[in-house]
Amino acid sequence: MKIGILTFHSANNYGAVLQAYGLQEYLIRLGHKVYIINYRPKYLTSLYRTFVNETPKGSIFIKLKYTFRNLLIAPIRFKRNIAFHKFRETFLNCIDFDFNDVKNDFDIFIIGSDQIWNPQITNGFDKIFFGEFPAVRGKKIISYAASAGSVSNINGILEKGYIQKQLSKFFAIGVREKSLLKALDPTPCALTIDPVLLAGKDVFSKIAHYMIKGKYLLLFQVSYDYRVEGVALKIAREKGLPVIKINSSSESLKDKDIISNASPELFLSYIRNASYVVTSSFHGVAFSVLFERNFTSVCLNSASGERVYNLLQQLGLQNRIVTLNEQVFETNDINYHVIYHLYESFRDKSKHFIQTAIDG
Repeated sequence: MKIGILTFHSANNYGAVLQAYGLQEYLIRLGHKVYIINYRPKYLTSLYRTFVNETPKGSIFIKLKYTFRNLLIAPIRFKRNIAFHKFRETFLNCIDFDFNDVKNDFDIFIIGSDQIWNPQITNGFDKIFFGEFPAVRGKKIISYAASAGSVSNINGILEKGYIQKQLSKFFAIGVREKSLLKALDPTPCALTIDPVLLAGKDVFSKIAHYMIKGKYLLLFQVSYDYRVEGVALKIAREKGLPVIKINSSSESLKDKDIISNASPELFLSYIRNASYVVTSSFHGVAFSVLFERNFTSVCLNSASGERVYNLLQQLGLQNRIVTLNEQVFETNDINYHVIYHLYESFRDKSKHFIQTAIDG
């Protein structure tokens, strides 16, 4: 089968590019010809520009200060953008595609994973991620591990009505969170594991090739929050570990210790070699589980907490989630011998879903 994947691969975000890679590699191992459709909507790509053109409202001093900071962080953004560009060039089978080409030779379009149905990200629902384009005519459409972020984003009658109408033309629907599964009822859906965990450890171990010496606690955040760092420092003191800090979508001019331009391969290597991980990121948690790291997941808000809780509940690890108000954390070693069986059970159900959807 020739399969086209539509997802958030164009975002310079570790979770976005690595989940795309995971799904691609899993499908290739099943014997299919797999391509990432090179759909690059501006609402995604504009977030990662080297130079940010917009200036805030306010006095001339505020505008000058903002512009000056943008000039200082531009080299950090440039290096990060180059690292992600190289990753896509090297590891993703991206293909340009005409969404009006009704004579295309794809057999199946798989839409997902990631928050492709989150209108807060896509500036309202993006019809492409609902298979609403001429080139899909006569083709099989499948969603895999699709997410809306928090179900609160789609609780409105109009939003839910639109989604259910669009999904009526899908052959099979796999979603990432149990809460979304319930929200879309009575539309038939299956709960599916994130592509990172579907692909498995071996797929990512082969590209996590950097050796990081010594023991350390890794603090990984998408955007920096000093409160999450406070949790990390407390655990680091308890464990007697130095802290390595990585941000993927923000820059710091004050804290020179924050790594803001690591490649996806280096990011994976830092998680794989960490003694402990503290993260506020869904995929930070997913990779911690994949590489069997001890970790703490910090819940910043209900939306991010919902996504992480849905995953960790499936694995019996919900006790690793903490809120910013908590003072006591569960930091004992995780018994991955027990977790492994729960993970494999969830993974096997997802394998069955995607193989049945493709072959059916």
